Parts: sequence; C-alpha cells; structure tokens
Amino acid sequence: MTLTGYFDDSKSDRVLVLAGYFSTSARWKTFSDQWDEFLRYPPRWPALKMSEVAAMRDDTAWEKLQWMHNCIQDSTDFAVTCTIDISLYGKACTAIGYKGPANGHHHLAMSYLMNDLLDRLQSRNLNDGLELVFDTQIDIAPLAGEAYPLYAESRRRFGARLIAPPPTFENDTVCKPLQAADFLAWWTRRKFLKSGDTSSSPDYGSPDATRSWSERPDYEKIAFQPSQREIEEKLSTSRSRFHDSDIRYFLEQPARKRYPPGFFR
Repeated sequence: MTLTGYFDDSKSDRVLVLAGYFSTSARWKTFSDQWDEFLRYPPRWPALKMSEVAAMRDDTAWEKLQWMHNCIQDSTDFAVTCTIDISLYGKACTAIGYKGPANGHHHLAMSYLMNDLLDRLQSRNLNDGLELVFDTQIDIAPLAGEAYPLYAESRRRFGARLIAPPPTFENDTVCKPLQAADFLAWWTRRKFLKSGDTSSSPDYGSPDATRSWSERPDYEKIAFQPSQREIEEKLSTSRSRFHDSDIRYFLEQPARKRYPPGFFR
C-alpha cells in the first residue's frame, strides 16, 4: 500500500505551520470528485482558499465548509501538522550557538516530515512507502526539493527502513487534496495564535460563532509542536550527523544536477 500526503503551509511572524493529509490514491480520487461537487454548490468557489472563506459572514458558506471538512475526514486516513514557534526557534539557536540559514525554521519543519514522521510510520504496513506532494506556491516548496538529498542520505546512514522518494509539486488551484491541506494549515495556525497549543483539535466555526463543529473523536492526527529543548536537541543532532562539507556540497550544487531527468516539471 502506498499513502500519499499533500502538504501546504500557513504562517505569520509568530509561527510556521506545515500541515496535510494522507490517503491512498483511490481514496484521493473519490475525494477529488466529491470536492468538485462541493465547490460547485452555492456559493460557488473556483477553489477553497481558507484565508478568503474566513472573511465571509454568510452562514451558507460556513455550512458548506463544514460539509467539506466532513468530506476530508471521510476520505483520508490521518492528518499531520507541524507547528514551529518562531520565537522558540530563535531562543534555541541562541542557546546552542547555532547559526543556521535565515529560513532555518523551514528546514526544521521539513525535518519533522522527512525524519520524525517517517519514524512514526515505520510500523505501518507501507509496502510501497509514502509519497509527499507540496504546493508549488508555498515558501517551503523549493526547500523540499533542494534539501531532500540531506534527509534521504541521513536516513540511509542511520539505518532507517522507511525513506520517502523525492517530493513532487502541484498547484493548489487545481489539485483538490492541496486545498484540503490549506484548510488544515489555516485552522492549525489559528489554533496556535489563540491558545499556543496545537496538540488538540482546532475550534472550527464561523467568525460570528453562529456555526461551530468539531473533528470526529476517532479521527487520527499526528501533531508535532516542538518545545525549545526539543528544537535545541534536533538542531544539535542535525549538525552532528553531517560534516559541514557534506551540507555545503548538497546545498551548493545546482538543483537540476542532483535529480533525475523529468523531476522538475
């Protein structure tokens, strides 16, 4: 069985959220067909952009959004969220004297997907592994491709059984599963900004509180929200796993020389 995870981000000056859903290709096909029907239902939307829906005060739109959330839960196996508190990331870097790249918190979020998540999923019956798909429009998309060799080589060196293939990229205006990821990332960011904790389900509901709903209690969610100590440990571990020369080699080589023909589409 192969599971495909579609991921999008949502960010502010306080937080970066990377979130998405996993399911099989057959279930994603069914989902996309149903999603198209929901988009055509009044009020018609060309695509779901949660930041745009959030400003609506039409109860019909929020009722429709609740149906679409039900569709997501009925069609997917589980959700994954990774929430990086940018303030804690900065404090962790200072505490251990880590001078990483300016977008280091993006690297950290990607590390949780490429390493910690795969470690959590190794016990599952994934004979054909996992596939990861990112929205082409998010800031982290180039990083997902550029830094992939680092994650894959690290997992090989340390004997990991589950290694994801190179990620692929699609446009969320046409890719329906990425619109579901946009939904999850937006609500997870909102949950962080309200409470600082994303381990539990977001409080779904309209701005005027006339409509609210919850996730199904049996729906599985894997949530990463590292503390400052956990960030310090991960940065220290990442730094010790690779010599500086290895990192420079991977990140300085032109991307198209590191991937097989046809990888960039």
